Amino acid sequence: MEQPSPVAVDPRIAARREQVERDRGRRRRRWLLLALVVGCLGAAAWFASRTALLDVDAVRIESGEHVTEEQIREAAGVAPGDQLVDLDAAAIRDRLLALPWVADATVQVAWSGTVTIQVTERQPLAAVENRAAGGWLLVDTEGRVLGPLAEPGWLVLEGVVAAPVGERLGGPADQALAVARSLTPGVRSRVSAVVVGADGAVRLRVLPSGEVLFGPATEVEDKVLALRTVFGQVDDRCLATLDVRVPDRPVITRDRACEKGASGG
Repeated sequence: MEQPSPVAVDPRIAARREQVERDRGRRRRRWLLLALVVGCLGAAAWFASRTALLDVDAVRIESGEHVTEEQIREAAGVAPGDQLVDLDAAAIRDRLLALPWVADATVQVAWSGTVTIQVTERQPLAAVENRAAGGWLLVDTEGRVLGPLAEPGWLVLEGVVAAPVGERLGGPADQALAVARSLTPGVRSRVSAVVVGADGAVRLRVLPSGEVLFGPATEVEDKVLALRTVFGQVDDRCLATLDVRVPDRPVITRDRACEKGASGG
């Protein structure tokens, strides 16, 4: 059987095909070279990040009155020699906020190798009795337990249950805290305790004697204003009760036995 004769290929077409193959090969080599360069740069950057050029040189800490530098350093978990690229400022801040006394914290990481930590402390407000372990606990304006207290020396919250250090008081503590926060310095100096009853009503024990019938923690500002007015304008010696449950009509009752003793009768 006669074999078909080969078809002649136009030299121009053949040359074009060869050029396409050469171009494809060059592109492939360029991509391989680019991948090699990127890989080398990435490896170099990784190795550089693990050298002393990018590690922590110093940790600067601005501590407070109650939180020590040692406590902050331990909670932050950052030390000279740590790699900067491994530091998570948000995670460090979260660990600092777990400290009972810390209200806020800022963490700044500089590529120069310095880590700066600043903390803002919570403001103590009152004391609660720690009946389970004995003694007293100091709490802040939000009811968070800050730590043990040797002796009260503070406004006392009664009728509330103590919580572990670092946690927040619950239940009726909100009523007591709302009233305690509203007391002006002058009034607070006259109040020894904020007492919450089983019905949620608040009473204030005052110095040198007597108590204030405050009622529920509503109209707090008006009631404190009435309290300030009475303390500033009325002789409160031998005070038995001061009723400010209706703030625009405060009512005073006096201890008759005290009055007789004071008059020598």
